[in-house]
Amino acid sequence: LAALLFGGGIASCLFPGKSRMSHVLFLLLILAETAVAHATIPDGWWFLLTGVVSVLLRLSFKGGTESGKGGKALLSLHATDGTIIRYYYWFSNFLVYGGAGSGKTKSIGKPLMEQYIRSGFAGFIYDFKDFDYTRTAYNLIRKHGYPHEFYYVNFMDMNRTYRFNPLDRRNIKDRTMLMQLMEDVLGALMPPTSKQDEWYTGALGILNGVAYRLWDEFPECCTLPHIVNFVMKADTGQLQEFLKLNDISAM
Repeated sequence: LAALLFGGGIASCLFPGKSRMSHVLFLLLILAETAVAHATIPDGWWFLLTGVVSVLLRLSFKGGTESGKGGKALLSLHATDGTIIRYYYWFSNFLVYGGAGSGKTKSIGKPLMEQYIRSGFAGFIYDFKDFDYTRTAYNLIRKHGYPHEFYYVNFMDMNRTYRFNPLDRRNIKDRTMLMQLMEDVLGALMPPTSKQDEWYTGALGILNGVAYRLWDEFPECCTLPHIVNFVMKADTGQLQEFLKLNDISAM
């Protein structure tokens, strides 16, 4: 029984110190575990040990990253009737149910995004509503002086996205890294049920050969679109001649 009460006292420490009920629960558990300890440990003052440990744990949790300094709410949402919904943990998950046009984005999505941006957090924003969140995030970053970079990624419109070359020699330092990256790219394009048979090995060899020669001799053209376009459009003779001019590619 003493062990259970002691565990309950420790568990109560995990509740953010934001409500009277939390404090009352903690005090009741402290009194109960101290009484049981006094009945089971009659010699000396050792029965106070469980209560002291629980109090110390309570103090150590108070004002931590979970509930903010002094138990202050870190996030808050304001309802139209004046109600304020407070959250005491930065990394809480939010599940929002509501039909189309019910105000999920306006009442919850954008207010939370502003508070995270204002506090300097980094993260990914999936803009399902076609630039709505993107425009808001950009304006909030300017409004609050966000100290980090803002990148917009669009997998459908290459004219409206930030891009980078994963095969750039500043990123790929040697041949081993290049070959591994090409293998990863080809493997990601293969269906889950595919086999790594001789056809796979042959395709990987061609990709590796073309990629290495471009990386070694024509770094300005060493991009995935250049490699794939060359492999798809060149005939067998052109591929052979291109690869033979570099000893590593010819292998």
